Amino acid sequence: MNFLLDVNASGALAHWLLDHGHDVHLVEEVDPRMGDGKVLEWARQERRILITTDQDFEEMIWREKREHAGVLRLGNLPRAERLSLLEYVLDHHGQDLTSGSIIIASSQKNPHSATFQWVIVSPIGRQGILRSLIRSAGPLQFAVELVH
Repeated sequence: MNFLLDVNASGALAHWLLDHGHDVHLVEEVDPRMGDGKVLEWARQERRILITTDQDFEEMIWREKREHAGVLRLGNLPRAERLSLLEYVLDHHGQDLTSGSIIIASSQKNPHSATFQWVIVSPIGRQGILRSLIRSAGPLQFAVELVH
């Protein structure tokens, strides 16, 4: 897969993606102060999935109806958790990303234990599907909802 990593995405993600055979470009290597509109346009032109922690991109896509090639927004997580989440998303939702979905992946404290939950939501896919998935950090628990 082809990725563009926003300046706020960690270098560890880039190294992991490269180690796993993906094509990765980094915004910080071209212009660390590049505006969000230019970043989104770069990703669209080169058909790269944008990885970011910045929610401005999906807001720009929804409000301004901007075209894109897929967006993965990762929550502000510790590095190891972020890498595990990235691997999980690519294994289970890679096809969604390559078809142009937006996936928002964040972590929430589980109120019933000391574990964290990953919440993955693909609010807009090309077919208008809403998909939500919850995976706890302990034993796997999945809840998938499809809304057409």
